Amino acid sequence: MRLPGIIPGTCGLTQSNGFLAMQAFYYSIKHIEQLLDVEFNTIFMDFCFDEIRANSILQPLFQPGGLMVVDSDGHDETFSYDHVIAVVGDNASDMSTILQGFLKLFNIPQISPSSTSPHLSNKALHPTFLRNVPNDSDQAAAMVKILKASGIEKFSLIYSTSSYGLSGSLYLKEAVQAEGNMCVSFEASISKEKSQRHKNLQNILSHITDSNHKTMAYVFFGHQYDITEILDLLKTSPHRSTWIELGRFFVASETWGTLPTTLADGRDKLALGSMTFSFDRSWFKWTNERGVNHFKNYVGEMTPENNKDDHIFLMFWQENFGCSVKGKYDLWHQRVCPTYCNLVSDNCPDRKWAEFDFENPNIKNVVIATYSIGYAIYDAISESDCNGICTEIFSKNSGDFLKHLRTAKIPDQVWTTANPRPARKSLPFNSVGEGLAMYSVFNVQPAGYVQVYNVREGTVTLKEGKQPKYFPRGHEAFMAQIINERCPYTEDDEAPINKLEHLDYGSKIDTITKATAFCIPNLVISVILTLLLLPVVMHYFYFVFRHGAPLQTSGKASLNLQG
Repeated sequence: MRLPGIIPGTCGLTQSNGFLAMQAFYYSIKHIEQLLDVEFNTIFMDFCFDEIRANSILQPLFQPGGLMVVDSDGHDETFSYDHVIAVVGDNASDMSTILQGFLKLFNIPQISPSSTSPHLSNKALHPTFLRNVPNDSDQAAAMVKILKASGIEKFSLIYSTSSYGLSGSLYLKEAVQAEGNMCVSFEASISKEKSQRHKNLQNILSHITDSNHKTMAYVFFGHQYDITEILDLLKTSPHRSTWIELGRFFVASETWGTLPTTLADGRDKLALGSMTFSFDRSWFKWTNERGVNHFKNYVGEMTPENNKDDHIFLMFWQENFGCSVKGKYDLWHQRVCPTYCNLVSDNCPDRKWAEFDFENPNIKNVVIATYSIGYAIYDAISESDCNGICTEIFSKNSGDFLKHLRTAKIPDQVWTTANPRPARKSLPFNSVGEGLAMYSVFNVQPAGYVQVYNVREGTVTLKEGKQPKYFPRGHEAFMAQIINERCPYTEDDEAPINKLEHLDYGSKIDTITKATAFCIPNLVISVILTLLLLPVVMHYFYFVFRHGAPLQTSGKASLNLQG
């Protein structure tokens, strides 16, 4: 199967975090192979922000004949679900739901590094789904507590029309009701549909630049590209001074986190005072006592010379440095790549991404998820009566391997030359297969992201010596004032969903994927129409499958993205 060609730079693989996630996966696979003394075949898939494309990939994968992929040597190979041990991904809740609709039919475990939608907690709908993160109900409750601690009793709510944004906003409104003496004064959604999206964004811009509204805090529960677009619109608005002078700010979910890209290109001045959530992965270390980041060093050693057969790496390198690694001018890159650069060096002024976010919790979660698979295999082998990896361990009917995944302890640090087998101290999942509710909350200040709060299993505490600051009128910091006004409720013209039971995407998608997995032609149109309702998000995930799978070449395999 050959997928439609793409323009370089339009897919997640050529974005810095997507690329880092891919490398984190292969980085940890190397450690698992050392642990088990076995070589794994792996495959990486990028859906290119397109749910229909994702469905076109998954359908043949779960049908007789399998999916045609391109291995690291450029050869076509057949990849079939029946050799898959586990899947790492997706990042987005909507895509994880679609994946689960296929995977659960064959009892294949799935570990998501960052899908947080509460509907994925329903084990009746998603029986083989695990995640390294908690669901959004904990985050929503913490947001409300922080707002109240800051003296904010009245705030506005902005959210993306995805399962992530919708469910997060509903849990937040439930938390407001539970807290009492608080209210949502304005509510607006952001659609992915082009014409509606423009209307939604203009409505939001009009509100946040209107001095007649007394709201100071705007809670954002949505995708990073949505908040970036809002900030860009605000940057060019003739009324942007209203936002700055009144000291308005965002309280944003973990999709913003500490991403440096959100604050780039002048957006930092408009984001001052904002608070953002980020998953706390401080328990997992990939730095030594001297502060050396082993994963960063791994990425820094990667070059076109030692990755000649990895066309995804080469594509990223060209996009990052704006050059041609082959020494030939092409349509997008009109110069030859310099030989003195690497991906982490400070001596490469021409690179697109000046720095990578190596402490991004989602990148760590990819490693944690992959380690979980490796140590679960190790435990399963230890309990078996056969030598090596035998088929019975991964029987799709028994569910035994899923049990091992939920209970396997992993190290609290990466493997290093000095410590090739660190002690297994940590259990990544709770009893229902979800990550613990641990967040760090950051305040955007002139120096960048400053951590001000810790959140631990529902308890919010100020970080010692820190206090959130807001920056109106020439960046003079002040603390928020309590707003005790009446709270008339308004919303944009797209009526929000107000009951959580309306968010049962799982049952709808389950019906679709059962049909598409067996390729019933009459349902194709229904599939397309349903998928169009889902948001455009960044999608990448990883398959790990056992030795002896159809792909005969070990190491990396990828979909042919060039047509």
